[in-house]
Amino acid sequence: MTTRRKSILGISAALGLGLLAAPFLLAGGGRETCPLGMGGRSHAAMFAGHFGGQARLGTMGGLAKELDLTVEQKEALHRLHEVTHEKNAEARAALHAGFMDAAKILIADPQNVTAARAEIANRQVAIDALKESTLTAVSQGLAILPPEQRAKLAAHLEEHQQRQRR
Repeated sequence: MTTRRKSILGISAALGLGLLAAPFLLAGGGRETCPLGMGGRSHAAMFAGHFGGQARLGTMGGLAKELDLTVEQKEALHRLHEVTHEKNAEARAALHAGFMDAAKILIADPQNVTAARAEIANRQVAIDALKESTLTAVSQGLAILPPEQRAKLAAHLEEHQQRQRR
């Protein structure tokens, strides 16, 4: 497997795990400033950008309601998200810089794919940090849920996987 594919798979795995944590992080209440009840408008805009817009947010909020999260769980998951987001800022910036450098190399010489791959590969430490941080956050987020809620989440993920196979 090429370095590029490994990098892409690593990033995809980290993002996929982040998406697994998203339903917990998007636990909603009834506040008007955020469709998920999580506070300010900037939060909603941030999540909308990551999850494909408003329609997807409703689905995530629905899952949070289906899990019947308590206020304490919502707050704990929200704090976990904030801490993880801040912790990952430097790694995300390094990874973004790598992609930007790779893009500049390809713009200057579209045939120089090897050098572009090398730029991204140079950011492997950032990729590993994102993967580790995401796995830790997902684990901590799932630890907040009792077995009944984890079972509901497992059933939801199984349904999602079945839909994706069609």
